Amino acid sequence: KIGDTVVLDLDKAEDNDGQADLPMGILPTTGEIAFLQMDGDLSVEEYNTCMEYNMKAAKEIHELMVDALKRRYVEKNGGEA
Repeated sequence: KIGDTVVLDLDKAEDNDGQADLPMGILPTTGEIAFLQMDGDLSVEEYNTCMEYNMKAAKEIHELMVDALKRRYVEKNGGEA
């Protein structure tokens, strides 16, 4: 959180100057939370927004990683993934 705004993917300066952050790790196949740490203070609404942003981003990142691995496999081995 920077000021009153909940943001995703803080850079170093934002992390250092921000009021709160909520890093988390999510298991992509189950959606289970494997790691959760909150530094700073968030309202219930801000916490829920952070969770929503993190879950959505984790799903998108997982899809990008799978696609990248498939492309790399095809480049190395030919054919389809």
